[in-house]
Amino acid sequence: MTRLLRSGVYRLVHGRKLWVGTALIVAACFGVVTLMSLMVGTLRADGSAGVGGLQVTVDGGRYSSVAPDSADAAVLDIFSSRTAPNHSCLLVLMGLFQGGTAGMLVSVVAVLVHAEDFERGFVRAELAGGHGRVAYHASYLALAALLAVWYSLVVVASTEAAFAAAGVRVVGAEPLWRYGRLVGLNTLGVVAVTLTVAAVHSVVRSKVAGVSLAICIGGGAMGSVLTGLAQLLGERFGWIAQAVSWLPTVNLGRINDAAPLLGLTSSASQGAAALPDAGMSAWTHALVCFIGWIAAAVAVTLLANRRRDVC
Repeated sequence: MTRLLRSGVYRLVHGRKLWVGTALIVAACFGVVTLMSLMVGTLRADGSAGVGGLQVTVDGGRYSSVAPDSADAAVLDIFSSRTAPNHSCLLVLMGLFQGGTAGMLVSVVAVLVHAEDFERGFVRAELAGGHGRVAYHASYLALAALLAVWYSLVVVASTEAAFAAAGVRVVGAEPLWRYGRLVGLNTLGVVAVTLTVAAVHSVVRSKVAGVSLAICIGGGAMGSVLTGLAQLLGERFGWIAQAVSWLPTVNLGRINDAAPLLGLTSSASQGAAALPDAGMSAWTHALVCFIGWIAAAVAVTLLANRRRDVC
């Protein structure tokens, strides 16, 4: 398995997929910060915007009862003062974790890597060379997990760089363990989403189906639909809400909303607040959820492919 993993890492590093994905994340982070800055500039074009009760002057008319999203208010405050309360605030405002962008991108790359191994005959050649099916699929899952960790760290680094380039500086101190908890759980969540998509793709073995699943599951679309369904039918069918509360994308939204910021609520989890939490904190609930999905993905992948033909 170790040799197979090293081989997979070598092919990734010397290929284009890894670096194209990295460039897309960096571009997305700088693009989001640029859009935030432009939005603030538009609101302040002819007057001012006061954050708190948020009174905004636009085109000569003053609106005193504007009720913006809390994240919008935080963006106005940060870019007007060019300061942020802590690093967690920047990461949550970027929104690539709870918004599903990171999970979707990693899942798509993992699916393409797996499909390419079969299309180019790499899997057949490795099995002919004496490696077992379980060893190959275990190395594939490990490679997918490494991809998730790499792209998550790129998100974190690019977020800091993008806000710094925009002139935003962090003025508040927060314990390193607190920021590390947010980064670590976000990364674990992306690993869970990626391995879930990888497990399903290892069963269906269709590139089109795999990419579609990566977009629906990794991008959070399926989680949003099921959360809405739970809100509609939760009173009659309580088990739906219970099941939805254990989705990885839902828990990614929860932990980012629970981060020690300004009381922000991300659009990715606006409906998740009403879901059951099994009496756990958002952090504990997410940790149990992510570990459970990772274990299930590993079990499904290895059991479904231990004797399956590679064709």
